[in-house]
Parts: sequence; C-alpha cells; structure tokens
Amino acid sequence: MLTTLMGASFAAADIIVLVLMALGLLGGLIGGLERAFRGIFASLTIMLLSLLIVGLTVAPLLGSSLGGSLTDTFTGKTQGWGDAYTCPVYINRAQDGSPIMDGDNYTYYIEVQSDGGKKVVTLDSLADGKFMDKIKGQIAVRLARRYIRPADAEKNFEGTEGQTLAGVAAKAITTLIFDVVLFIVYCIVLGILFKLLRKLFNRLAESDSGAIKFTNKILGAVVGAGLALIAVLFIFAIIKSAVPDGSKVANFFESASFAGELYKNNPMSKVMTKIFG
Repeated sequence: MLTTLMGASFAAADIIVLVLMALGLLGGLIGGLERAFRGIFASLTIMLLSLLIVGLTVAPLLGSSLGGSLTDTFTGKTQGWGDAYTCPVYINRAQDGSPIMDGDNYTYYIEVQSDGGKKVVTLDSLADGKFMDKIKGQIAVRLARRYIRPADAEKNFEGTEGQTLAGVAAKAITTLIFDVVLFIVYCIVLGILFKLLRKLFNRLAESDSGAIKFTNKILGAVVGAGLALIAVLFIFAIIKSAVPDGSKVANFFESASFAGELYKNNPMSKVMTKIFG
C-alpha cells in the first residue's frame, strides 16, 4: 500500500481521509488522551465496537427461552400474511438439478394446496396485485433471497429450503429487536467507559511533570489518529455494503490511491461480513 501511495497522485477521497486523520491527530496532540477519547471519532468507534459485540453476543439470546417465545409470537402473527408465508419455500431448479438464477439471486416457488391438488406458484408472482398483497409479496421475496439457500457440501451448509417464511420472518424480527436493544445497551456501557477514561487521562494533563504531559500529548496524537482511521474504516464498510461495485460512489473511492487501498482491502468489512453474514 505504501508503494501505491507514493507512486500515485492524490484524489479527492485521499484528501478527505487524510484530513480526517489529521484532525484526529491534532486533536489528540493538543488535548492529549482526554481529548482523543471524546468527539465524533470516539463516538463512531463506540458505535462500531457496539455493533461488533452485538454480532458476537446476539446468538445466545436468540437461543434462549425469551428468544424462542418472541419468535413463536411473531410466527403466529406472520402466518396470517398468506400462502407465501405458510407454505414451504423451495428453489427453482433446472432438469439437471442446478438452481435457476435471476442475476445473482436464486428464484423460488411454493406449492399451494388447491382443489386439483398442489399448484406450483413462483414467489415473484405473489409480489403483484393489490397494494398490501404487493408489499407482503415483495417482503417475501426479500426474505427468501436473504435466508433461503441450497445446501453447500464444501461449506458444510445444510441448506434452508423447505422452511416457511413465517418462521424466517419471525426470526428476523426477533433478531432485529435484540440487535437494537443490545446496540443501545453496549453504546451506553462503552460511553460510560470512555467517560471514565477521559477522567483518568485528564489527571495526566494536569500533572506537574513535563515528561508526563509530553507523553500524554504524543499518545493522544497516536490514539486520535487511530480512532479517526477506525471511523473511516467503519464508514467505508457501511458504504461498501450499501453501494454496488462499479457505481459512481464505489469508483470515487476505488480510483483513489490511499483511500482506495483502504476501501478495497478494508479489514473492517471482512470482520463485519464474517459476523453478520
């Protein structure tokens, strides 16, 4: 990355990233560690750490009696949304057994019981009709694309075909509730921890020792720049997950030298993908 940085001209994205890191560095250099642990970069770091901890701790809650109870409650409510949610969902397959794709997405169908026996209905066709039926159908398609997958022997994945979307939707709603509650709790806890650290580091700034004050400012500059970099990586991870490759926004960052390296090889994106999928 250093070779790329030295051999390339700076783009607007590079300037933005370097200015943000410089602000973090100067803030820490001027105010020491106490200043480095407050402000926008510290707040974004708290949010990022909270998200990562949520991803690591939500599974036990989902498997608890409370998680099971909430999932059962939401399953009962979503079962009234029609056949798309009460019938098992399967992936459309060709004669050779390979999945039929629509671009990068699988296509799905359900088997609806009728007077003449079972009738095959594609999930996409349920996204048409009246307004509310269309909304429920579109949600069903999105849920299927997110949660219904074929088995994958190489990844030791058993597959999720044959599930009802009522159960899938209920689990998604329960997961969202736990995610939001845990995120708020962790943000509060980490915010308190950062506040305690600021009080501790404030004593360093008030020390009579010149060496301690100097060390405080140097460490503040390092931590400030580090938190600014973490904030940038966090923002890049969000952008990369929301913006398709090849778009103008993606090209804006990828065409840069320093920022481009961070955007394309963002360790934060890899960690969040591993945790959240």
